[in-house]
Amino acid sequence: MVNRDEKVIKKSTPWNYIYVAILLLAVFIQYRQTLDFGFVWDDKIVIQENPRVKNGIKAIPELFTKVKSPYRHDQYGYRPVTLVSFALEIELWGVNPYYHHLMNLLYYALLCILIFNFLKQLFKNYHPVFSFLIALIFTVHPLHVEVVANIKSRDEILAMLFVIISLSAYVKFIRSHQWIYLVGVVLTYFMAFLSKENAITSLLLFPLIYLIEYKSIWRSQMKRMILSNIHVLILIIISVLIFQLAESSSVGKNEMIERNIVKEDDILGNSLFHTDGLLNKLPTVLVILILYLKMFVIPYPLVFYYGYNHIPVRGWLDAWVWLAILVIGGIIYLIYRFSKNRPELWLGALFFIFSISIYLHIIRKLSDTMADRFMFMPSLGLSMLFVGFVGLIFNVKWTFSNDSKSKNALTLQIKKSLVFSFMAIGVVYTILSYNRTGVWKDDKTLVFTDMKNLENCSRVHYYYANILWTDIKKNPSLQPKLEKEMIHHYKRSIEIAPQYVYYSRMELGMYYSSQKRYQDALDIFVETNQLFPDRGPVLFNIGQNLYHLGEYQASKDSLLRAREFAPYYEAIPYLLILIESKLGNFDIAIEIANKAMKDFPNDIKIYKDALTVVYSEKKDKDKFIQQTLELLSYGANPQVVYQRIIHQLEEWGMREEANFYKIEARKKGFVY
Repeated sequence: MVNRDEKVIKKSTPWNYIYVAILLLAVFIQYRQTLDFGFVWDDKIVIQENPRVKNGIKAIPELFTKVKSPYRHDQYGYRPVTLVSFALEIELWGVNPYYHHLMNLLYYALLCILIFNFLKQLFKNYHPVFSFLIALIFTVHPLHVEVVANIKSRDEILAMLFVIISLSAYVKFIRSHQWIYLVGVVLTYFMAFLSKENAITSLLLFPLIYLIEYKSIWRSQMKRMILSNIHVLILIIISVLIFQLAESSSVGKNEMIERNIVKEDDILGNSLFHTDGLLNKLPTVLVILILYLKMFVIPYPLVFYYGYNHIPVRGWLDAWVWLAILVIGGIIYLIYRFSKNRPELWLGALFFIFSISIYLHIIRKLSDTMADRFMFMPSLGLSMLFVGFVGLIFNVKWTFSNDSKSKNALTLQIKKSLVFSFMAIGVVYTILSYNRTGVWKDDKTLVFTDMKNLENCSRVHYYYANILWTDIKKNPSLQPKLEKEMIHHYKRSIEIAPQYVYYSRMELGMYYSSQKRYQDALDIFVETNQLFPDRGPVLFNIGQNLYHLGEYQASKDSLLRAREFAPYYEAIPYLLILIESKLGNFDIAIEIANKAMKDFPNDIKIYKDALTVVYSEKKDKDKFIQQTLELLSYGANPQVVYQRIIHQLEEWGMREEANFYKIEARKKGFVY
């Protein structure tokens, strides 16, 4: 005989398909446009510029080794499962952003469906619409745009996807007591952890699920509860060991290269980086928490970066800190007040707190103060809390009672009081998500759109200025229009964090140098050297600008210092050759050139070119002509080569020899 609950389940099955269809439609509406996008932001570092990932399937064993080189693609965390997914796609389709975006969209759609099914499974006595509304809020929330639209953030999707599968397997384990499900719990957890390290916080959720399942008898079965969750402690220990092993890896370290790559102070990404002690950090942490809550309820405006000094460090006398305390305190009171009858409230709150805890800089300081992607998993807890609070406001009892009349009444009540409210929220969030997704079209659109909301963020001014300079390089006619704005943003970046900024100074200095504003460039590089002493690139640029200003001995001294810290920088001997020539030390210049050609066999052309200058200034006609003609065998433009010879001979008053090379040039099709 079929019982009443089974009838309800069968009756609700068609609706389950409708719910799933709505979730899939929402994902497609919001993120279909990403299929036309390229590699954006950190996608380039993790995928497009990552030589190991680009090797495809044969690189898979190597991807499980944590490489700690100073190159940007090796600054990614220990997330081998995510990297393997990229490598497999490259093996199948090449380095094509379309397929990476497609897989992100599909993984996200699968995750949203799994969340719905997991919640139905967990809240088995709740009406399915409860689980659907939570899954819907999660699916359409604008905070998730960064994760789906930025391919590199697939680590968040995969980690949460495997976490949800692991939690679902755990529910089956504690209900059936079949150990095969616990094996599934462990395996899928490790897949989550190796997708992204933040999955470790999900281990705190297993005891909560046990309490939901056995809320009335867990105290009398404490031993059984401990045994059912012993895997949590074991997995935490193993996860920490894996993390420590990855962090201590020395594979790929290269001191000579590392000394030439300047890592700016971490405070530029995280305003809390130099704040120590819980009492000192806590005010800012409380403000960050309330900002995350605000972003969940009102996800506008969103920005792609929250670095220094977009969110300044707060003190205990700050009004925002006490507002945060009042808001968080009020939420805690409501959860406590209604926790007995509405377990979704405390479960949602703890799900949020556990998931976000790793991003609050208490356990470990991170590279970013805040990020939309940090809210990916925590937002499921807030979605649960949000639907729970709405049910509380509308006085909706989500659970079934024993008679069918109450079930029908519940369905009618839900339809009358909630459908239009959640439809409105869903539509608004979908529109916001769709519009926000368009912002992730490319780097320029992303930075230019968010700049208006990031006036106090040093690095974003740097990114903005770099894009303008790239535009100038591509189209020099834009220089009069863009130069002033570009310089403003470099200077604003420096102004916000004067003691920490390196790259804005370097880029601005190199721009001045490219425009022959050598004194302006020198002033910036000297200032940079004071803040970042003994850096090869800085000392080289000082030497280069001193050379252009005619201060040859000072230039030489700076370049020799640069060579100590950047011995593999091929441009240093090139400039030293020119300087020694200017100082009349022709033999030393030739000696430097011969050594450089041995040390840098791939750059022989530039040293041959420098030798033409040496022999020109030495007035050694035969050697000058010989060295200049040799440039032809290294791919030099023949017209430029003959032009240089002719002009130099005419300058020396050797018109007969110049005419000879004019005739030779005409034979080769060049007319002067």
